[in-house]
Amino acid sequence: MDDFLNNDENNKNDENKSLEQVDKDFPDSNKNYNRNLNNFNNYYNNGGNYNNFNGYNNGGNYGGYGGGNYGSYHIPDYNAYRKNKSLKNAIIILFVAIFALTIIFTFFIAAYSNKVADMQSKIAELQNSDSTINYFVPEIDYSESVSPYEAISTKGIQQTVMIQTKFDYSYTVYSPGIFGGSTSNTYTSSGSSSGSGVLYYEDNGSTYIITNNHVVNLTSEDIGSNINNFKVLSRAIVVYITGKTNPVEAEYVGGTSEYDIAVLKIQMSNLNCLVNEELGTYDIRDSKTLKYGEEIVAVGNALGLGLSTTTGVISRPEIYIESNSNVRYVQIDAVINNGNSGGPSYDMYGKLVGINCASLEALGSGSNVVTVDGTNFAIPANTAVAIADNIIKNNGVEKVSVGVNIEVTDLDWDIQDGVYAVHSQQITISSVESGSAAANAGVKSGDIVFSMNQEEIINKGHWLDLLFEFSIGDTVELVVIREGEQVTLNITFNSLIAVE
Repeated sequence: MDDFLNNDENNKNDENKSLEQVDKDFPDSNKNYNRNLNNFNNYYNNGGNYNNFNGYNNGGNYGGYGGGNYGSYHIPDYNAYRKNKSLKNAIIILFVAIFALTIIFTFFIAAYSNKVADMQSKIAELQNSDSTINYFVPEIDYSESVSPYEAISTKGIQQTVMIQTKFDYSYTVYSPGIFGGSTSNTYTSSGSSSGSGVLYYEDNGSTYIITNNHVVNLTSEDIGSNINNFKVLSRAIVVYITGKTNPVEAEYVGGTSEYDIAVLKIQMSNLNCLVNEELGTYDIRDSKTLKYGEEIVAVGNALGLGLSTTTGVISRPEIYIESNSNVRYVQIDAVINNGNSGGPSYDMYGKLVGINCASLEALGSGSNVVTVDGTNFAIPANTAVAIADNIIKNNGVEKVSVGVNIEVTDLDWDIQDGVYAVHSQQITISSVESGSAAANAGVKSGDIVFSMNQEEIINKGHWLDLLFEFSIGDTVELVVIREGEQVTLNITFNSLIAVE
């Protein structure tokens, strides 16, 4: 072994000598040779000897060529190939999922945007509803009228006021989240509505006005669907009176959504009211005496353009459309448009027939929709005035309580594609409350209501309407049918119930 090492040392010495000789013989080749030698030594030191041949098995490097000086030769790794293919598939699936979620998200955003756009459109309508109103109507000389229609129209315009209500309100809109749950947005906005009213009577320098409750109140349904937490933050009401240039602020006294009647009060007097004690006039018609085909004149602030009149007839003196209260209406064919709400309809004697409130434009749904013309409704004068008096007296809406529970049986009715027009019903007492007016009068379970205050009861709506005409302490005659015979009882009202 020592000899081998020594020989190796000797060889190196001989090699160095030979190199020195070469340098002497070929001086110009020295740099290139040294450079090549250095490269060779680098190769040798970096793994170029054959002892590193086992690197082939460990990663495909032949004799250390993988060290970076010469390059690498790689044998295909099938495990890595499968891993790369799985990674590519995962990336493709991820992109497809992202694309699908984007489409779903876009759909929800579009649907939500459409709902918001619909609500904003309705809000804009409220905000711009008074943009074309011409409120001032010159005072007209009643004596110049030359025909009944002209006379009634002139009188009606002098008794009718235009009403503008401005609201500030807030509401919340909920929309479904993409990954479940929901998101919400709260909006604060303002708007206005226009309608009509009729001068009722004066009291100590103030004048009361009857109108529709929906003219001076705002609900979530007026804004659109999918509304939550709706709140009216403020409300300002002004009225415009014929012959007066400037609007007058009005106070909201009270109202009922169930019967759609409200009362306002203004600090003015000497106006042309329905009830005028100085003139001894009472321009209110007993709506129970109305006849089919009677001519009428309707007055109102149609479309917010200022006061106008339309003419027609009484299509039906009395119609009960079933609801929570079986409200009674007068059906008319005089044209009624938005803005006419709250305005009066008069007979040809200049007496109030009713407060215009609604127009039926279509029946049915989908492909079964039928357009309807000339089918309009007014709240009968008797009902409107009774409720107005109640509001003025109680600063709210209350009516006397009989103190009974009733069962209603239809006797004769019409069904018109969703509009349930009740003609007559039988009202049977199912139970009597202890200590109530009915109990004190001797009313019993099983009694059938026949008449009250000498007026035969037609149906539930009629019964409820009559209760507005009485006050606590009033005693009226109640006739019931008991075991096939009429029994007359005297009932004295002793309590009130609130009406929403």
